[in-house]
Amino acid sequence: MTMYQMILGGLGVGGKSSTMEQGVAAMHDQTTGAVAIKTANAITQAAAAGTVYFGLTLNEIGVIVGIAVGVIGLIGQLGLTWYYKHQHLQLARKKRAADNDQ
Repeated sequence: MTMYQMILGGLGVGGKSSTMEQGVAAMHDQTTGAVAIKTANAITQAAAAGTVYFGLTLNEIGVIVGIAVGVIGLIGQLGLTWYYKHQHLQLARKKRAADNDQ
């Protein structure tokens, strides 16, 4: 039973599927499969072409990804540190202002 037939059955549309519905469901399954295969092949070929063009090995790609992760982590850590230091400074100023008012 195809996904199309399950949906129709779940909606209570007819007991048995007509020949046309079966044909549409089969065509949909074939089209989806063909698109997925073509997309996967295109991605694989693009990655292979990029690797050949740039001449990168798996180790070199790993180093580049590692450096990128490190830089992103550093930027994130600096941003978080600044944010919490800024919040601490605001709280300290409010506390000092409250102490001066008393």
